[in-house]
Amino acid sequence: MKSSHRSTRSSPSRINPHPELTPIPGAAMRIRQLALVARDLATTVGQLRTLFALDDGFADPGVGTFGLVNRVLVLDDTFLEVVSPDRSGTTAERLLEKRGGDGGYMVIVQADGDDLSLTAERQRMERLGVRMVFDLSLDDISTLHLHPRDVGGAILSIDRTIPASAWRWAGPGWEARKSESRIGGLVGAGIQSKDPTAMAQRWAAVLDCEVSSGKEGVAQINLVGSDLRFLPDTDRRGEGLAEIDVACPDPEPVLRTASDLGLRCEPAAPAVHVAGVRVRLQTTSRN
Repeated sequence: MKSSHRSTRSSPSRINPHPELTPIPGAAMRIRQLALVARDLATTVGQLRTLFALDDGFADPGVGTFGLVNRVLVLDDTFLEVVSPDRSGTTAERLLEKRGGDGGYMVIVQADGDDLSLTAERQRMERLGVRMVFDLSLDDISTLHLHPRDVGGAILSIDRTIPASAWRWAGPGWEARKSESRIGGLVGAGIQSKDPTAMAQRWAAVLDCEVSSGKEGVAQINLVGSDLRFLPDTDRRGEGLAEIDVACPDPEPVLRTASDLGLRCEPAAPAVHVAGVRVRLQTTSRN
């Protein structure tokens, strides 16, 4: 979710850390932030910080507009947000009830380019009949939140910043909050639904990308340095953001800490389960 704080830094390298995934031409966007929803903000943030050795995060007062409290954690130059409803009748509260507890909430992709008006994106949403439920343009960033019923799976936001390295939503001076964490940045997300292929095609149309076939035939959208995968609903929780992929050179400390915290672990994957999502620890490449 969004506020009006500014953050800038020097432009990062555009080298894809995973060359085996070639972005579709024209799909110059990446996953910049993912959001989870939790009933107990403090407990969930505490687990994530302990598990991954993260900073204490940024509490954004701006999300009060949506009836939320939050914390934004820094993962290299990407971000993991946890939101929690602080009043009744919010989208977050309804999602907690619908899916039976904590889980994924929002996917924020950052589009390359210098058109802060997001003109092409707006025109595409109008053409596709996708409602824009939150629309904000500032001097360094613009954002479009899309209606989850029109896209499916999660609240999808398309953002653009100038410069490309900036990220106002993480708060002022977020670069200084980078810690010696056990993980790197976000490199993927998994959206589950009853019809993954149809969901993938819908997201591809919204993002103006193409659907490709990943490992074991999983439908996915290749972005810059990250991908969106579309999975079957195997836990019967309904459609939603079910998996998060993070770069993790050494999964062992994360797995040990997860075990100490009483969290479900998958050493062979490797992966851990926290806040209602499966976090895949990607060592060298994504699968």
